[in-house]
Amino acid sequence: MKSSTLLIRTALAIVLAGSTLATMAQKRLFVFTDPHLLAPGLFQANSTALQHDLASDNKMFDLSNQIMQSMVNTILAERPDAVLIPGDLSKQGAKMSHMAMSAILKQVTDAGIKVFVIPGNHDVNNTQAVRYDGANKYPAATVTSGEFVELYNDMGYAAAIARDGGSLSYVAEPVPGLRLIAVDDNRCTARDYNTSLNANGLTLGTRSWINGQIDAARQQGKQVMVMMHHNLIEHIDNQATFSSDAQVTLAETIRNEWMQHGVQLVLTGHMHISNITTWHNDARTDSIVEISTGSAIAYPCHYRIIELSPDLGTFKVTTSCITQVEGKPDFLAYAEQRMAGSARATISSIVYSNWDTFNSKLQEYKPYLGNVTFTQESVTDIANRNMADAVTLLNKTMAEGNENEKDGQAIRDQLNAAVTNFANELLSDANPIIQLVAAPLIVEQFNQMLETPLNSALNDCTGYGTDRANVTDDLRPTLYFTPVEIPVEIVRGDVNGDGKVDVSDVNMVINIILGATVSDELRAAADLNDDGTVDVADVNAIINIILAN
Repeated sequence: MKSSTLLIRTALAIVLAGSTLATMAQKRLFVFTDPHLLAPGLFQANSTALQHDLASDNKMFDLSNQIMQSMVNTILAERPDAVLIPGDLSKQGAKMSHMAMSAILKQVTDAGIKVFVIPGNHDVNNTQAVRYDGANKYPAATVTSGEFVELYNDMGYAAAIARDGGSLSYVAEPVPGLRLIAVDDNRCTARDYNTSLNANGLTLGTRSWINGQIDAARQQGKQVMVMMHHNLIEHIDNQATFSSDAQVTLAETIRNEWMQHGVQLVLTGHMHISNITTWHNDARTDSIVEISTGSAIAYPCHYRIIELSPDLGTFKVTTSCITQVEGKPDFLAYAEQRMAGSARATISSIVYSNWDTFNSKLQEYKPYLGNVTFTQESVTDIANRNMADAVTLLNKTMAEGNENEKDGQAIRDQLNAAVTNFANELLSDANPIIQLVAAPLIVEQFNQMLETPLNSALNDCTGYGTDRANVTDDLRPTLYFTPVEIPVEIVRGDVNGDGKVDVSDVNMVINIILGATVSDELRAAADLNDDGTVDVADVNAIINIILAN
């Protein structure tokens, strides 16, 4: 009677579980960044001051709460093992915005999904934090480094294996065998005492601490991944042409240090483009890959899922967009329309980053221009009027990733025409003869300034035209690193190693009984009664565990 009962229960388990051979569960990481959340209590949708700021920015601050809720809904549906957010959690570091973000992320941690955050350059001791009220903006309270940790304690800091005393950097292990070095590259703790400090970078003390943590992790046989806000590698040659602070200070020194210590992968944000690139040492014996992800609240609102092989040697990346947001039925098309506002910010950054060089050239023409004068603001205004459409198209292409698959020549032609129109308006008050001579020279100077970054961007190639030339799929690459040996923790009944005992484990035991070959560790997990044999008695034991839960 007992034997027949076991057989019946085994047959039932087979029906419930199916006959597919279960395998060791793969771990998954969910990555999004730069959500720049603006708390609802800090604005009214009809505020003219807010609308003015939105008009020159592609980030949809006014919808940041709704977008974040859609992001959370996506996370809860995907059920990753951990969520990683490389900074700029808030718009300008307002305390109310951090409180709202922490509450939103609590939905994820309450569901049993781990979250790990670091601050971005906007997040801590930011004197630009504001509240929008009608036509005016008023200062809003921001947070210190200590308050940041308190608000996000359950999102990385409480789970820290180690913390740096001179920054908000910490070490954690989001999945077994993968050591995460979460790097605060914003000198947040120093700003507690000097809020005028705005430079990014790592102090020597923090760099030494990071290198020590990498070494310790490698000695323990761990795979090591860094998460930071600013770029470690240029994603566009001469990237400073577009943004002078895109990279962390001393980026080349730091990435060479990390490569030597065994880091192979870095996650970043900040630039609001989804781009993946690789840097290698001169001997090509070591390399480091950087996955930079676009802003969650700017078209195309990307997030990434990284699927890890059991030996943590293969990282399969997939990139998707937030497509459904409350109140916006065709959200992605709407977000693309909103991107037009990004042109002025990009143009302003280009003029600002290159003003000294460009202005010196303008001064060379001064003897021929009479009373025509230029300021950084006037040049920015003229450039915006003539180049906004071309720059918007370039921004859209770079935000989407895999630029080499697009019609780069069409973008070049539109940009060249825009630069010509810019030069003609710049000299519109000059003598017509001077215009004929000077305008082509200005166009040539502008094109020379943009040639290197534009070639790199449109060909999606860092080190373009050099022996470092590298093109990496920005959206769905499979990345290969040195695998590591992950010790299998034997949990009786958890035969497929997914952290829980359920009907899939019953199926695994049945497959073992039917002759499937598995590791000694999994066979030990399946032998619940320790009799040295995996048989129907072990199936019955697992079913009893499931029924007891």
